Amino acid sequence: RAHRHAIWTNGRFSAIRIMSTHTPKEDSEQERRLNAAPRTARFLGAAGAIPFASGALLAATGLHDLVGIPLESVVFMEQAYAASILSFLGGVHWGRVMEDWRAARSFSDADVQHDLRWGVTPSLVAFSAMLLPSTPSLYLLAGGLGTAVAWDLGMTGSQLPSWYKTLRIPLTIIAVSSLVVTA
Repeated sequence: RAHRHAIWTNGRFSAIRIMSTHTPKEDSEQERRLNAAPRTARFLGAAGAIPFASGALLAATGLHDLVGIPLESVVFMEQAYAASILSFLGGVHWGRVMEDWRAARSFSDADVQHDLRWGVTPSLVAFSAMLLPSTPSLYLLAGGLGTAVAWDLGMTGSQLPSWYKTLRIPLTIIAVSSLVVTA
């Protein structure tokens, strides 16, 4: 089954078809998991992709000049937003661990300690990226977002809802590709 995606080419939007490597059964399973996401999560996820996509669009097409925003401001906006999102993704793990603890798990558990350490790592990467010049910063943030989604997808069982993992994939693709385009 093919999926349609919009891209910006030659000053206008074009639709492209990308052939899926999934079987129809796999596609319907992904759709089921995504539809299981709370409507608010889907809406906020889509809205959260707008600053990434708009930053890349402004930077790559020169529209920033047309709207009177200096390129440096567009780049900084995208850096700051990516750093915020990366920090948020680490916070998700702290929230999960605290909920597990409330449900009678112990903080002495080695896996929990590992998850807490991972939970602060994205914030440290984001902070470090903000100290770098713009191009390496954007690449570090893109790598951080890619690492965060890989970490989340590697989690097993009920640690994170399947809809959350499914929602993260397209949002991360948009975020990472936008940061790379802006760089």
